[in-house]
Amino acid sequence: MINSHAHLGFDHIHTIAENAVAIVPSVGKQNWQQVQMYPYFSLGIHPWLAESHTQQDLDALEYLVKCSNPIAISECGLDFAKNIDKHKQFYIFECQLQLAETYKLPVIIHAVKATEEVILLLKKYPKVTGAIHGFSGSETQANTLVNMGFYLGFGLQILNDKSLRLRKTV
Repeated sequence: MINSHAHLGFDHIHTIAENAVAIVPSVGKQNWQQVQMYPYFSLGIHPWLAESHTQQDLDALEYLVKCSNPIAISECGLDFAKNIDKHKQFYIFECQLQLAETYKLPVIIHAVKATEEVILLLKKYPKVTGAIHGFSGSETQANTLVNMGFYLGFGLQILNDKSLRLRKTV
């Protein structure tokens, strides 16, 4: 079993079952160094923090990817539920997809109210694969992503009795 990610600060990171592998993702420059203390870590910029990152930060991210052997680029993606500049999110996400392609790394994607846009961007990078965590899209989108080589993760939303469409998709 693989836990596609367990964020720093949650107690369960230190008590993961013996049979599980947990990937500890970064969310941005503020914890790129910290996540590297874990055996399975990833480096990226979360869409919530896109506005606080510059081209210089993207260059630093690439340097770290080259030098520190992360197992994925993450956590990256798009989140249109938050009031965050969409153009900046697209730019930061696409730069990370380019890194994933260049360094042959999978991505762990955060996609909230942006699944179709994520799919369209991923089509530009057909060699990039990975996981969509907390998937909440349609059955059609699920099939498209799986056919593109992506795994789908389902968060706590699957336990919500009102999540009938998501349950049907699963």
